[in-house]
Amino acid sequence: MTPPLCRLCHAPAVAIAGAQPGYVAGHSFAIFACQYCDLQFASPAIVPAGLYDAIYENVADLPGYSRYARWRSLIKSEADPLAWLARKEPAFHFLRVELLRLPTSSRVLEVGCGLGYLGYAIRSAGFEITCLDISEDAVAKARASFGDFYQAGDLQALAREASRPYDVVIACELIEHVEDPLAFLGAMTRLVRPGGTLLVTTPNKSAAGLASLWLTELPPVHLWWFSETAIRTMARSLGLSVRFFDFTAMNLGHPEPPDPIHAPSGDAWLDETGAITPAARRWMSTRDRQIRRKAAQRRLLGGIWPYLQRLKRKASAASLALEKSGTMGIVLTKDAARATRLV
Repeated sequence: MTPPLCRLCHAPAVAIAGAQPGYVAGHSFAIFACQYCDLQFASPAIVPAGLYDAIYENVADLPGYSRYARWRSLIKSEADPLAWLARKEPAFHFLRVELLRLPTSSRVLEVGCGLGYLGYAIRSAGFEITCLDISEDAVAKARASFGDFYQAGDLQALAREASRPYDVVIACELIEHVEDPLAFLGAMTRLVRPGGTLLVTTPNKSAAGLASLWLTELPPVHLWWFSETAIRTMARSLGLSVRFFDFTAMNLGHPEPPDPIHAPSGDAWLDETGAITPAARRWMSTRDRQIRRKAAQRRLLGGIWPYLQRLKRKASAASLALEKSGTMGIVLTKDAARATRLV
């Protein structure tokens, strides 16, 4: 079998793992690596119909997704929703810092809004925002919780039909899910005005060792694990300038990493019918115990807890690439004069 070419730079890719278990029981994938742009990708790059409907149906009980349901239920009680989210995970910290550099008169589009809590937080910060998701069920839940600025639809269709460009287009933890990331980024580029900004987050392979194998969500939920070189390759082909966010401050001060997104054993989280597997339920039970234990430690230690966490971070700082994070924060700027190809 001839190895496939890298979908981003067209260099030959190398198979580094075969028949890896998938997110859904009974499905397996090969993992390929590009030796030029340091991209890893799963094959086949196909998302089966109904996968995300099953995820949203079980969102409160799925590892890696249950926190989304918590945030949706809690965020409306916060005085500053965007600042509250920014303390939760690197992606939200990055988005808040970059958005607050811009005037609140900026027109914002969020692609892949899911349950709607991020769009609500951005709107609460004063921005005019439209939120798009392909799932009608997710959009219905977002509207019921937060308002009518959510719409169901396809990004490519919106890119063809939109009559007025946006100042900012956001894709938070989304590009790794899509079947064709270059076409996806091209559609985002068409939707933003010249000089406008694309804010993208995705799991960061450049923060892992070169020999790391697929330390991201099981395929086909994630189909791509991008390095910074791979992102630069896409940006160059679309005539975009690119800047990567420096996470040093958050890496030193963030209280704890986000929930793991798959079991070390690679167990599937959904069975063939779309129901949660016993492995996922066991992991959730373990995670609940960990959360309760940490909460008890915080109550016991009181004001000493943040100080101890800072000491722990500083003690390990020498072995960390602090400017990087498991999440990549990407700022892309559209320059019409440099654009060479929009896919």
